[in-house]
Amino acid sequence: ILKTYVNSQNEVGIKNIRNLLEDTFLAPYMSNSIDVIESLFSSVVLEATPSFSLLVNEVLKLTGNLFTLNPRVITNISNEVYTSIYADFFREIGLTGEKATELTTGENSIPRKIQNIKAGNYMSEIRDNPLFSIMFPVIPEEGPHVIAISKPDNKWHKDDISRGWKDLFSGDIKHRNLAIDLFMYSFLTSGFKGGLHVFHDLVPPSLTKFLGLDSFIKKELQRLNSGDFELITKLDEIFTNNWSDDTLVKNVKKLIPQKNIESGNKVVVFQTWDPSIFRGYNSENQPIYSPFVLTSSRNLYKYIGYDSSNENAAVYAIVNKKGYRNAGHTIREDSFDDTLFKDNKSGLSPSVLSQLTPEGFPILIRSNAKVHAKYSGFIPVTDRNIVRSVEDIENAKSSKNIAKLTRINYLSLSQDKIAEIADGAKEVTLDRTDLQGLYTLDNGLIVYLEKSISEQAPGKSSSGATYNVSTHGYTTPSKEEVNSRIKECK
Repeated sequence: ILKTYVNSQNEVGIKNIRNLLEDTFLAPYMSNSIDVIESLFSSVVLEATPSFSLLVNEVLKLTGNLFTLNPRVITNISNEVYTSIYADFFREIGLTGEKATELTTGENSIPRKIQNIKAGNYMSEIRDNPLFSIMFPVIPEEGPHVIAISKPDNKWHKDDISRGWKDLFSGDIKHRNLAIDLFMYSFLTSGFKGGLHVFHDLVPPSLTKFLGLDSFIKKELQRLNSGDFELITKLDEIFTNNWSDDTLVKNVKKLIPQKNIESGNKVVVFQTWDPSIFRGYNSENQPIYSPFVLTSSRNLYKYIGYDSSNENAAVYAIVNKKGYRNAGHTIREDSFDDTLFKDNKSGLSPSVLSQLTPEGFPILIRSNAKVHAKYSGFIPVTDRNIVRSVEDIENAKSSKNIAKLTRINYLSLSQDKIAEIADGAKEVTLDRTDLQGLYTLDNGLIVYLEKSISEQAPGKSSSGATYNVSTHGYTTPSKEEVNSRIKECK
Protein backbone atom coordinates (compact mmCIF):
# COMPACT_ATOMS: atom_id res chain seq x y z
CA ILE A 1 0.00 0.00 0.00
CA LEU A 2 2.84 2.41 0.86
CA LYS A 3 4.54 1.65 -2.44
CA THR A 4 1.30 2.24 -4.30
CA TYR A 5 0.87 5.53 -2.45
CA VAL A 6 4.36 6.70 -3.42
CA ASN A 7 3.69 5.73 -7.04
CA SER A 8 0.43 7.68 -6.98
CA GLN A 9 2.28 10.78 -5.79
CA ASN A 10 4.58 10.43 -8.81
CA GLU A 11 1.59 9.92 -11.10
CA VAL A 12 2.39 6.24 -11.59
CA GLY A 13 -0.22 3.53 -11.13
CA ILE A 14 -3.39 4.18 -9.11
CA LYS A 15 -4.32 7.86 -9.09
CA ASN A 16 -6.92 7.87 -6.31
CA ILE A 17 -5.01 5.95 -3.63
CA ARG A 18 -5.80 8.66 -1.03
CA ASN A 19 -9.53 8.22 -1.60
CA LEU A 20 -9.11 4.46 -1.64
CA LEU A 21 -7.60 4.62 1.85
CA GLU A 22 -9.75 7.33 3.39
CA ASP A 23 -13.16 6.59 1.90
CA THR A 24 -13.17 2.80 2.36
CA PHE A 25 -12.61 0.30 5.15
CA LEU A 26 -8.85 0.08 4.43
CA ALA A 27 -7.67 2.92 6.69
CA PRO A 28 -9.43 1.76 9.88
CA TYR A 29 -8.60 -1.84 8.94
CA MET A 30 -4.88 -1.06 8.84
CA SER A 31 -4.97 1.04 12.00
CA ASN A 32 -7.01 -1.46 13.97
CA SER A 33 -4.90 -4.37 12.76
CA ILE A 34 -1.76 -2.77 14.19
CA ASP A 35 -3.52 -2.07 17.50
CA VAL A 36 -4.75 -5.66 17.71
CA ILE A 37 -1.30 -7.08 16.98
CA GLU A 38 0.31 -4.87 19.64
CA SER A 39 -2.33 -5.79 22.22
CA LEU A 40 -1.88 -9.50 21.49
CA PHE A 41 1.92 -9.57 21.65
CA SER A 42 2.87 -6.69 23.99
CA SER A 43 3.01 -9.11 26.91
CA VAL A 44 5.04 -11.65 24.95
CA VAL A 45 7.71 -9.88 22.88
CA LEU A 46 9.65 -6.67 23.53
CA GLU A 47 9.10 -5.37 20.01
CA ALA A 48 5.31 -5.11 20.53
CA THR A 49 5.48 -2.93 23.65
CA PRO A 50 4.60 0.80 23.53
CA SER A 51 8.01 1.91 24.85
CA PHE A 52 9.86 -0.12 22.23
CA SER A 53 7.79 1.48 19.47
CA LEU A 54 8.29 4.91 21.06
CA LEU A 55 12.07 4.50 21.11
CA VAL A 56 12.16 3.31 17.50
CA ASN A 57 10.02 6.28 16.43
CA GLU A 58 12.21 8.72 18.37
CA VAL A 59 15.32 7.43 16.60
CA LEU A 60 13.51 7.67 13.25
CA LYS A 61 12.49 11.28 13.97
CA LEU A 62 15.90 12.36 15.26
CA THR A 63 17.67 10.87 12.24
CA GLY A 64 15.26 12.29 9.66
CA ASN A 65 13.93 8.84 8.78
CA LEU A 66 10.40 9.15 10.16
CA PHE A 67 8.73 8.43 6.82
CA THR A 68 11.38 6.22 5.29
CA LEU A 69 10.19 3.23 3.26
CA ASN A 70 13.63 1.60 3.43
CA PRO A 71 13.16 -1.66 5.36
CA ARG A 72 16.90 -1.90 6.08
CA VAL A 73 16.85 1.39 8.00
CA ILE A 74 13.79 0.44 10.06
CA THR A 75 15.10 -3.07 10.79
CA ASN A 76 18.51 -1.73 11.76
CA ILE A 77 17.02 0.80 14.19
CA SER A 78 14.73 -1.84 15.71
CA ASN A 79 17.73 -4.14 16.18
CA GLU A 80 19.68 -1.36 17.87
CA VAL A 81 16.82 -0.72 20.30
CA TYR A 82 16.73 -4.47 20.97
CA THR A 83 20.48 -4.45 21.70
CA SER A 84 20.23 -1.45 24.03
CA ILE A 85 17.56 -3.20 26.10
CA TYR A 86 19.47 -6.48 26.39
CA ALA A 87 22.58 -4.52 27.37
CA ASP A 88 20.85 -3.88 30.72
CA PHE A 89 20.72 -7.63 31.35
CA PHE A 90 24.42 -8.10 30.62
CA ARG A 91 25.23 -5.15 32.85
CA GLU A 92 23.33 -6.93 35.64
CA ILE A 93 25.31 -10.17 35.23
CA GLY A 94 28.67 -8.41 35.22
CA LEU A 95 29.63 -7.45 31.65
CA THR A 96 31.52 -4.33 32.72
CA GLY A 97 34.33 -2.59 30.89
CA GLU A 98 36.84 -4.52 32.99
CA LYS A 99 35.17 -7.82 32.14
CA ALA A 100 35.07 -6.93 28.45
CA THR A 101 38.79 -6.16 28.54
CA GLU A 102 39.43 -9.57 30.12
CA LEU A 103 37.35 -11.34 27.46
CA THR A 104 39.02 -9.65 24.49
CA THR A 105 42.67 -9.02 25.44
CA GLY A 106 45.63 -10.72 27.12
CA GLU A 107 46.49 -14.33 27.79
CA ASN A 108 43.09 -15.10 29.34
CA SER A 109 40.96 -13.71 26.54
CA ILE A 110 38.23 -15.96 25.16
CA PRO A 111 39.92 -16.31 21.73
CA ARG A 112 43.23 -17.18 23.44
CA LYS A 113 41.54 -19.81 25.61
CA ILE A 114 39.83 -21.34 22.56
CA GLN A 115 43.16 -21.38 20.74
CA ASN A 116 44.80 -23.22 23.64
CA ILE A 117 41.88 -25.64 24.04
CA LYS A 118 41.99 -26.60 20.36
CA ALA A 119 45.77 -27.07 20.61
CA GLY A 120 45.35 -29.30 23.67
CA ASN A 121 47.27 -26.90 25.94
CA TYR A 122 44.32 -25.91 28.14
CA MET A 123 41.40 -27.99 29.43
CA SER A 124 42.29 -30.73 26.96
CA GLU A 125 39.32 -32.81 28.19
CA ILE A 126 36.95 -30.56 26.24
CA ARG A 127 39.09 -30.28 23.14
CA ASP A 128 36.64 -32.31 21.02
CA ASN A 129 33.54 -30.37 22.07
CA PRO A 130 31.70 -29.59 18.80
CA LEU A 131 31.25 -25.96 19.90
CA PHE A 132 34.92 -25.27 19.25
CA SER A 133 34.85 -26.83 15.79
CA ILE A 134 33.29 -23.68 14.30
CA MET A 135 35.61 -21.26 16.14
CA PHE A 136 38.88 -19.97 14.67
CA PRO A 137 40.64 -17.48 16.97
CA VAL A 138 42.33 -14.41 15.50
CA ILE A 139 45.01 -12.91 17.77
CA PRO A 140 46.40 -9.67 16.24
CA GLU A 141 49.46 -7.88 17.57
CA GLU A 142 47.29 -4.85 18.27
CA GLY A 143 43.57 -4.58 18.89
CA PRO A 144 41.03 -6.95 20.41
CA HIS A 145 41.26 -10.73 20.10
CA VAL A 146 38.38 -12.02 18.00
CA ILE A 147 36.96 -15.30 16.70
CA ALA A 148 36.13 -16.10 13.09
CA ILE A 149 33.02 -18.28 12.95
CA SER A 150 32.30 -21.00 10.41
CA LYS A 151 28.51 -21.12 10.29
CA PRO A 152 26.79 -24.50 10.89
CA ASP A 153 25.92 -26.31 7.66
CA ASN A 154 22.35 -27.21 8.58
CA LYS A 155 19.84 -27.47 11.44
CA TRP A 156 21.29 -30.77 12.70
CA HIS A 157 24.79 -29.34 12.75
CA LYS A 158 23.49 -26.27 14.58
CA ASP A 159 21.71 -28.43 17.18
CA ASP A 160 24.89 -30.50 17.68
CA ILE A 161 26.92 -27.35 18.40
CA SER A 162 24.28 -26.02 20.78
CA ARG A 163 24.33 -29.34 22.65
CA GLY A 164 28.11 -29.00 22.91
CA TRP A 165 27.65 -25.62 24.60
CA LYS A 166 25.07 -27.18 26.92
CA ASP A 167 27.49 -30.00 27.81
CA LEU A 168 30.17 -27.43 28.59
CA PHE A 169 27.75 -25.58 30.88
CA SER A 170 26.83 -28.87 32.59
CA GLY A 171 30.46 -29.69 33.44
CA ASP A 172 32.58 -28.71 36.43
CA ILE A 173 32.96 -25.12 37.67
CA LYS A 174 35.76 -24.26 35.20
CA HIS A 175 33.69 -25.53 32.28
CA ARG A 176 30.58 -23.71 33.50
CA ASN A 177 32.42 -20.42 33.92
CA LEU A 178 33.82 -20.76 30.39
CA ALA A 179 30.31 -21.43 29.05
CA ILE A 180 29.05 -18.26 30.78
CA ASP A 181 32.02 -16.22 29.55
CA LEU A 182 31.30 -17.44 26.02
CA PHE A 183 27.72 -16.20 26.40
CA MET A 184 28.94 -12.76 27.50
CA TYR A 185 31.44 -12.76 24.66
CA SER A 186 28.69 -13.68 22.17
CA PHE A 187 26.74 -10.54 23.14
CA LEU A 188 29.86 -8.40 23.28
CA THR A 189 30.68 -9.36 19.68
CA SER A 190 27.16 -9.13 18.26
CA GLY A 191 24.72 -7.17 20.43
CA PHE A 192 22.42 -10.10 19.61
CA LYS A 193 22.35 -8.88 16.01
CA GLY A 194 23.10 -10.92 12.94
CA GLY A 195 26.56 -10.78 11.42
CA LEU A 196 29.43 -12.63 9.81
CA HIS A 197 31.16 -13.85 12.97
CA VAL A 198 28.36 -14.18 15.54
CA PHE A 199 27.26 -17.27 17.45
CA HIS A 200 24.78 -16.04 20.07
CA ASP A 201 22.00 -17.95 18.32
CA LEU A 202 23.62 -21.22 19.46
CA VAL A 203 23.37 -20.57 23.21
CA PRO A 204 21.45 -23.34 25.05
CA PRO A 205 18.24 -22.30 26.87
CA SER A 206 19.45 -23.97 30.09
CA LEU A 207 22.30 -21.43 30.32
CA THR A 208 20.14 -18.37 29.71
CA LYS A 209 17.57 -19.59 32.23
CA PHE A 210 20.29 -20.19 34.84
CA LEU A 211 21.48 -16.60 34.40
CA GLY A 212 17.93 -15.25 34.68
CA LEU A 213 17.35 -14.01 31.14
CA ASP A 214 13.75 -15.23 31.13
CA SER A 215 13.03 -13.34 34.37
CA PHE A 216 14.70 -10.25 32.96
CA ILE A 217 12.52 -10.36 29.85
CA LYS A 218 9.35 -10.66 31.95
CA LYS A 219 10.44 -7.70 34.04
CA GLU A 220 11.31 -5.68 30.93
CA LEU A 221 7.96 -6.47 29.34
CA GLN A 222 6.19 -5.04 32.38
CA ARG A 223 8.44 -1.97 32.40
CA LEU A 224 8.12 -1.32 28.66
CA ASN A 225 4.34 -1.71 28.83
CA SER A 226 4.09 0.65 31.81
CA GLY A 227 6.13 3.44 30.20
CA ASP A 228 8.79 3.41 32.95
CA PHE A 229 11.64 3.77 30.49
CA GLU A 230 14.80 5.89 30.41
CA LEU A 231 14.63 7.27 26.89
CA ILE A 232 17.58 9.68 26.75
CA THR A 233 20.17 7.19 28.03
CA LYS A 234 19.06 4.59 25.50
CA LEU A 235 19.19 7.09 22.66
CA ASP A 236 22.74 8.13 23.49
CA GLU A 237 23.88 4.49 23.68
CA ILE A 238 22.38 3.75 20.28
CA PHE A 239 24.04 6.73 18.60
CA THR A 240 27.48 6.49 20.21
CA ASN A 241 27.71 2.76 19.43
CA ASN A 242 26.75 3.43 15.81
CA TRP A 243 28.82 6.50 15.05
CA SER A 244 29.99 5.03 11.72
CA ASP A 245 26.45 4.32 10.45
CA ASP A 246 25.41 7.37 8.41
CA THR A 247 21.71 6.43 8.61
CA LEU A 248 21.92 7.05 12.37
CA VAL A 249 24.73 9.60 12.75
CA LYS A 250 24.86 12.38 10.17
CA ASN A 251 28.22 12.61 8.43
CA VAL A 252 28.79 16.34 7.95
CA LYS A 253 32.00 16.51 5.94
CA LYS A 254 30.89 19.72 4.20
CA LEU A 255 29.56 21.41 7.33
CA ILE A 256 31.01 24.87 8.05
CA PRO A 257 31.70 25.24 11.79
CA GLN A 258 31.58 28.60 13.54
CA LYS A 259 32.77 29.96 16.89
CA ASN A 260 35.12 27.02 17.42
CA ILE A 261 36.53 26.28 20.86
CA GLU A 262 39.71 24.24 20.63
CA SER A 263 41.81 22.13 22.95
CA GLY A 264 45.26 21.61 21.49
CA ASN A 265 44.64 21.14 17.77
CA LYS A 266 41.18 19.63 18.21
CA VAL A 267 37.83 21.40 17.95
CA VAL A 268 35.84 20.50 21.06
CA VAL A 269 32.83 22.82 20.62
CA PHE A 270 31.44 24.42 17.49
CA GLN A 271 28.17 25.74 16.15
CA THR A 272 26.53 25.61 12.75
CA TRP A 273 23.26 26.50 11.07
CA ASP A 274 22.79 23.75 8.49
CA PRO A 275 19.24 22.86 7.28
CA SER A 276 20.27 19.23 6.65
CA ILE A 277 20.63 18.57 10.38
CA PHE A 278 17.51 20.44 11.55
CA ARG A 279 14.87 18.00 12.87
CA GLY A 280 12.07 20.07 14.44
CA TYR A 281 11.03 21.50 17.82
CA ASN A 282 10.46 20.16 21.32
CA SER A 283 7.54 21.02 23.61
CA GLU A 284 9.29 24.26 24.68
CA ASN A 285 9.60 25.29 21.02
CA GLN A 286 13.37 24.84 21.16
CA PRO A 287 15.02 23.77 17.89
CA ILE A 288 16.17 20.16 17.74
CA TYR A 289 19.02 19.14 15.46
CA SER A 290 20.64 15.78 14.68
CA PRO A 291 21.57 14.44 18.12
CA PHE A 292 25.06 13.44 16.98
CA VAL A 293 27.19 14.35 13.96
CA LEU A 294 30.45 12.94 12.61
CA THR A 295 32.89 15.43 11.10
CA SER A 296 35.54 14.96 8.41
CA SER A 297 38.12 14.56 11.20
CA ARG A 298 36.20 11.43 12.32
CA ASN A 299 35.34 13.08 15.63
CA LEU A 300 31.88 12.57 17.13
CA TYR A 301 29.89 15.54 18.47
CA LYS A 302 26.68 15.72 20.46
CA TYR A 303 24.01 18.43 20.17
CA ILE A 304 23.89 20.25 23.52
CA GLY A 305 21.91 23.41 22.73
CA TYR A 306 21.69 26.43 20.46
CA ASP A 307 22.95 29.99 20.19
CA SER A 308 20.08 32.45 20.51
CA SER A 309 22.40 35.28 19.38
CA ASN A 310 23.19 33.59 16.06
CA GLU A 311 19.87 32.55 14.48
CA ASN A 312 19.55 29.61 16.90
CA ALA A 313 22.58 27.87 15.40
CA ALA A 314 23.12 24.32 16.69
CA VAL A 315 25.91 23.93 19.27
CA TYR A 316 27.82 20.64 19.29
CA ALA A 317 30.39 19.33 21.77
CA ILE A 318 32.85 16.47 21.32
CA VAL A 319 32.18 13.09 22.96
CA ASN A 320 33.82 9.68 23.05
CA LYS A 321 32.77 7.19 20.43
CA LYS A 322 31.95 3.60 21.36
CA GLY A 323 32.29 0.21 19.70
CA TYR A 324 34.75 -1.50 17.36
CA ARG A 325 34.34 -2.74 13.79
CA ASN A 326 37.00 -4.30 11.61
CA ALA A 327 36.88 -6.91 8.84
CA GLY A 328 33.46 -8.19 9.86
CA HIS A 329 34.31 -8.35 13.55
CA THR A 330 32.41 -6.23 16.07
CA ILE A 331 32.84 -5.30 19.73
CA ARG A 332 29.75 -3.72 21.32
CA GLU A 333 30.12 -1.37 24.29
CA ASP A 334 26.44 -0.91 25.20
CA SER A 335 26.63 -2.47 28.67
CA PHE A 336 29.29 -0.19 30.15
CA ASP A 337 29.85 3.54 30.32
CA ASP A 338 33.15 4.26 28.59
CA THR A 339 35.02 2.94 25.57
CA LEU A 340 37.89 0.46 25.72
CA PHE A 341 39.52 1.69 22.54
CA LYS A 342 42.02 4.53 22.25
CA ASP A 343 40.84 5.52 18.77
CA ASN A 344 37.35 6.15 20.19
CA LYS A 345 38.52 8.59 22.84
CA SER A 346 38.19 12.34 22.33
CA GLY A 347 41.49 13.00 24.12
CA LEU A 348 39.75 14.96 26.87
CA SER A 349 39.54 13.94 30.51
CA PRO A 350 36.18 12.92 32.03
CA SER A 351 36.12 16.14 34.06
CA VAL A 352 36.48 18.26 30.91
CA LEU A 353 33.90 16.21 29.01
CA SER A 354 31.46 16.74 31.88
CA GLN A 355 31.64 20.49 31.16
CA LEU A 356 30.70 19.95 27.51
CA THR A 357 27.11 18.95 28.26
CA PRO A 358 23.80 20.84 28.37
CA GLU A 359 24.17 21.01 32.15
CA GLY A 360 27.90 21.75 32.32
CA PHE A 361 28.43 24.17 29.43
CA PRO A 362 26.51 27.11 31.00
CA ILE A 363 28.81 26.83 34.04
CA LEU A 364 31.88 26.88 31.77
CA ILE A 365 30.50 29.94 29.95
CA ARG A 366 30.15 31.83 33.24
CA SER A 367 33.63 30.89 34.46
CA ASN A 368 35.65 31.30 31.25
CA ALA A 369 35.85 34.73 29.63
CA LYS A 370 36.91 33.42 26.20
CA VAL A 371 34.06 30.93 26.08
CA HIS A 372 31.62 33.57 27.34
CA ALA A 373 32.65 35.94 24.55
CA LYS A 374 31.56 33.39 21.94
CA TYR A 375 28.65 31.69 23.68
CA SER A 376 26.88 34.23 25.89
CA GLY A 377 23.68 33.47 23.93
CA PHE A 378 23.84 29.71 24.54
CA ILE A 379 20.58 27.97 25.49
CA PRO A 380 20.94 24.35 26.72
CA VAL A 381 18.61 21.67 25.38
CA THR A 382 17.94 18.59 27.49
CA ASP A 383 14.57 17.62 26.04
CA ARG A 384 15.15 16.13 22.57
CA ASN A 385 11.63 14.78 22.27
CA ILE A 386 10.33 16.20 18.99
CA VAL A 387 6.71 17.28 19.15
CA ARG A 388 6.75 19.08 15.81
CA SER A 389 9.10 17.58 13.24
CA VAL A 390 10.40 19.02 9.99
CA GLU A 391 7.98 16.67 8.25
CA ASP A 392 5.08 18.15 10.26
CA ILE A 393 6.12 21.64 9.23
CA GLU A 394 6.42 20.69 5.57
CA ASN A 395 3.12 18.82 5.65
CA ALA A 396 1.40 21.84 7.18
CA LYS A 397 2.74 23.93 4.33
CA SER A 398 1.88 21.46 1.60
CA SER A 399 -0.94 22.32 -0.76
CA LYS A 400 -2.44 18.86 -0.38
CA ASN A 401 -2.90 19.21 3.37
CA ILE A 402 -4.01 22.84 3.19
CA ALA A 403 -6.60 21.85 0.58
CA LYS A 404 -7.94 19.22 2.99
CA LEU A 405 -8.36 21.69 5.86
CA THR A 406 -11.91 21.50 7.17
CA ARG A 407 -11.61 23.59 10.35
CA ILE A 408 -12.03 27.34 9.96
CA ASN A 409 -9.56 29.05 12.30
CA TYR A 410 -9.87 32.81 11.90
CA LEU A 411 -6.84 35.00 12.50
CA SER A 412 -7.67 37.67 15.05
CA LEU A 413 -5.38 40.62 14.31
CA SER A 414 -5.67 44.28 13.53
CA GLN A 415 -7.17 45.00 10.12
CA ASP A 416 -3.94 46.48 8.79
CA LYS A 417 -2.00 43.31 9.63
CA ILE A 418 -4.69 41.09 8.10
CA ALA A 419 -4.65 43.31 5.01
CA GLU A 420 -0.86 43.06 4.87
CA ILE A 421 -1.06 39.25 4.88
CA ALA A 422 -3.96 39.20 2.42
CA ASP A 423 -1.97 41.42 0.04
CA GLY A 424 0.72 38.71 -0.24
CA ALA A 425 3.31 39.58 2.40
CA LYS A 426 5.92 36.79 2.71
CA GLU A 427 6.97 37.90 6.19
CA VAL A 428 5.06 39.74 8.90
CA THR A 429 5.97 40.99 12.37
CA LEU A 430 3.25 40.53 14.99
CA ASP A 431 2.96 41.49 18.64
CA ARG A 432 2.32 37.88 19.74
CA THR A 433 4.66 34.87 19.90
CA ASP A 434 2.03 32.09 19.97
CA LEU A 435 0.48 32.38 16.51
CA GLN A 436 2.31 29.67 14.58
CA GLY A 437 -0.19 27.53 12.67
CA LEU A 438 -2.85 27.43 9.95
CA TYR A 439 -5.37 30.28 9.81
CA THR A 440 -8.24 31.52 7.66
CA LEU A 441 -8.46 35.19 6.76
CA ASP A 442 -11.81 36.95 6.65
CA ASN A 443 -11.81 36.68 2.85
CA GLY A 444 -11.42 32.89 3.13
CA LEU A 445 -7.74 32.65 2.16
CA ILE A 446 -5.87 29.94 4.09
CA VAL A 447 -2.39 30.93 5.32
CA TYR A 448 0.31 29.21 7.35
CA LEU A 449 2.31 31.32 9.81
CA GLU A 450 5.70 29.87 10.75
CA LYS A 451 7.65 31.66 13.41
CA SER A 452 11.06 32.68 12.08
CA ILE A 453 13.78 30.52 13.61
CA SER A 454 15.73 33.59 14.68
CA GLU A 455 12.76 34.57 16.85
CA GLN A 456 12.21 31.20 18.49
CA ALA A 457 14.77 31.22 21.30
CA PRO A 458 12.97 30.86 24.64
CA GLY A 459 13.80 33.67 27.00
CA LYS A 460 14.74 36.10 24.26
CA SER A 461 13.52 39.53 25.27
CA SER A 462 10.90 40.47 22.69
CA SER A 463 7.27 41.51 22.85
CA GLY A 464 6.46 39.81 19.56
CA ALA A 465 7.77 37.64 16.77
CA THR A 466 8.40 37.57 13.05
CA TYR A 467 6.51 34.97 11.00
CA ASN A 468 7.04 33.58 7.52
CA VAL A 469 3.74 33.52 5.59
CA SER A 470 2.90 30.62 3.25
CA THR A 471 -0.17 30.26 1.06
CA HIS A 472 -0.96 28.08 -1.94
CA GLY A 473 -4.07 30.00 -3.02
CA TYR A 474 -6.54 27.68 -1.28
CA THR A 475 -9.63 29.22 0.22
CA THR A 476 -12.70 28.46 2.27
CA PRO A 477 -15.92 30.47 2.07
CA SER A 478 -15.35 34.01 3.34
CA LYS A 479 -16.38 34.98 6.85
CA GLU A 480 -19.27 37.00 5.43
CA GLU A 481 -20.48 34.03 3.38
CA VAL A 482 -20.20 31.66 6.36
CA ASN A 483 -22.26 33.99 8.58
CA SER A 484 -24.83 34.33 5.83
CA ARG A 485 -25.20 30.56 5.55
CA ILE A 486 -25.52 30.24 9.32
CA LYS A 487 -28.42 32.74 9.29
CA GLU A 488 -30.11 30.77 6.52
CA CYS A 489 -30.02 27.62 8.66
CA LYS A 490 -31.59 29.24 11.72
